[in-house]
Amino acid sequence: MKLTKHFSERESVFSNKAIELKIKNIPNTEQRENIFYTANRLEAIRLFLGVALKIDSWFRSYLLNIAVGGVPTSYHAKGLAVDFVPVGMKLEEAFDLIKNSGLSFDQLILYKKKGFIHIGFRKKYSDERNQILYK
Repeated sequence: MKLTKHFSERESVFSNKAIELKIKNIPNTEQRENIFYTANRLEAIRLFLGVALKIDSWFRSYLLNIAVGGVPTSYHAKGLAVDFVPVGMKLEEAFDLIKNSGLSFDQLILYKKKGFIHIGFRKKYSDERNQILYK
């Protein structure tokens, strides 16, 4: 099922680790609403960058989040955080563009060695911290 023009429900819940460990990665109603909300926020990022975003990790069930070593307060478990790679653009370039864009986010983290960007959102723009981290 399509969430938005460029993002699908399938990619929001897909996880190789979940398949490997036979963990069900099924969001509840609130998490589904958050995934839809996040998909719309990602559309703005995609439009701004002008490139596709390859999703590395999005929603994680509680058990999956533990299995991948996620922190207990991870917004992935709420459906409000995404790890992605910009297709056809250097990671650092995309990170810097988003960082300086004026677009709102809660967290923006560059995982240079792991090769992805993490972005997290909150349901209210006014609650977003625009926190920028490098790992």
